[in-house]
Amino acid sequence: PILEENGGWAMFITTPRGRNHGASFYERARKTPGWFALRQGVRDTHLFSPDQLERIKSELVDLYGEEDGENLFNQEYHCSFDAAILGSYYGRILAELDQQRRITSVPYDPNYPVYTSWDLGLDDLTVV
Repeated sequence: PILEENGGWAMFITTPRGRNHGASFYERARKTPGWFALRQGVRDTHLFSPDQLERIKSELVDLYGEEDGENLFNQEYHCSFDAAILGSYYGRILAELDQQRRITSVPYDPNYPVYTSWDLGLDDLTVV
């Protein structure tokens, strides 16, 4: 209220961590008249050379493995809300499916409860 009362302003600086409150706040600010929203990845800022970025990415992959290292690099350096959070089991797969527009609604009867049970299928296919 004090910002509104005094014509003040606020700045919110954050790092994406999936599609959480930071992502929704950014989208709201981007669409709201009178607000200013800016998301800049490393390609926008030109702070690092391509060689530096390749070295940084390589170090993260060495530390966290290929999938988690790349996700952390995309989160931190490309400001990606879609990068899977470290430890996410299906994050990368779901991001690829979403990009391919292969995730859709499944019709159901809202008069009946719906439950799913998941078997991650470490040695075989996942079953839902």
